[in-house]
Amino acid sequence: MENILFEGQMTYTKDFVKSTSKAVYLKILFLYISFPFIFVIVGVGDFLSDGNTNTLVLGALIVVVSLLLAPFGCKKLAKLSYSRICEQNNGHELTQVVQFFCGKILVKNDATQSNSSYSYLLIQKISGSKNYVTLTTKAGLTITVDKSRFSVGSPNELIEFIKQKIEENKKQAQRS
Repeated sequence: MENILFEGQMTYTKDFVKSTSKAVYLKILFLYISFPFIFVIVGVGDFLSDGNTNTLVLGALIVVVSLLLAPFGCKKLAKLSYSRICEQNNGHELTQVVQFFCGKILVKNDATQSNSSYSYLLIQKISGSKNYVTLTTKAGLTITVDKSRFSVGSPNELIEFIKQKIEENKKQAQRS
């Protein structure tokens, strides 16, 4: 059996889901508001050329309504995401144990007793925040570990290890 290099846990609590939903919702909102800004820009052109304010007012109205409704959409997204997580995990918050071996990452779901294995070749990016270390795969899947819940290794050592693996993968891809 392979030695575990790093091991940490992550529980997807309401607060965690709320904070990540907020980040996702802001990205969606940015894309959603970009379209009405085109109306505003075209409206300014129309106003300057012939004094017509219809397009400008419509674009500005859509932007304002979007911004006013944003907090409600974010709250709804967080609530739906958390409910879905609990639903998929037999009514419980999702707790995962993430184990890092020399050649793979193993993610164990406590509620469903299922395991998922990932190759380091799939890891595109690693980021750290105050409380979490997050790995992102090329497909956009994220694997998150709570910095305060490491039982083997440390968050800083893991970050360096993953950065090294990402560099090795880039060099290997360039040789191919």
